[in-house]
Amino acid sequence: MKKYALIGEKLTHSMSKVIHTKYFDIKNMDATYDLIEISKDNFDKEFKNLLSRDYVGINVTIPYKTDVIPYLDKISPEAEKIGAINTIKLENGHLTGYNTDFFGLIQTYERYNIEIKDKKVAILGTGGASKAVYATLLHLGAKEIYYVSRDKKMHNGILTKNYNDELSGDVLINATPVGMYPKTNASPVDDINFDTVIDLIYNPEETLLLKKARLMGKKAVNGMYMLISQGLYSQSIWNNTKTEKDVIEKIFNEVK
Repeated sequence: MKKYALIGEKLTHSMSKVIHTKYFDIKNMDATYDLIEISKDNFDKEFKNLLSRDYVGINVTIPYKTDVIPYLDKISPEAEKIGAINTIKLENGHLTGYNTDFFGLIQTYERYNIEIKDKKVAILGTGGASKAVYATLLHLGAKEIYYVSRDKKMHNGILTKNYNDELSGDVLINATPVGMYPKTNASPVDDINFDTVIDLIYNPEETLLLKKARLMGKKAVNGMYMLISQGLYSQSIWNNTKTEKDVIEKIFNEVK
């Protein structure tokens, strides 16, 4: 039996176990997928302990996408470029880090016909989740990219805007946990001067931010398709297989 896991600080909201278990059923795989919460204070000890438990693949979520980097023997070119890790392959005692969020985001843009080329895009947040977002926007030729954070600072050579500033553009992407279960009555911004809003959060299915956008007639997309796409791409890395879009769609239709 192959063993996989997701590590993060708080995972009660996570759908990853459901998604990967459905994948195992579709592919008739003898495998398990565990959710492992690790506290910030004990990260070093608990992560090292995890590595001795015969896992062949580990996904990484908030807030450890950069914390795991020093433990890796190798980092894939795309993950190195992005600067964040969300997938680890354990093979022959070696740990290789990857970033599948890039793939998941690209699939999301394509599925929902979200045009990025020559568009003005705002990213809410400057944490680990924002890194892959920024990389996809560069890759697809966004005309202008800016970050929004609580404090004005330089990030990726860009002076961030504050949440009190007037925010506008074509696409707004929330890469913060604001609005995530259980604090579902919060929204990172009140005014939505954008045509399209993407929230990387998937629980709840419709965050307060997305609800506001939808009621204003904007295109509103949550993070579920991205989660499934990046998760199945992780499986393709661990098992040296191709990521099949029909399987992504099948699981998406079952869990949405």
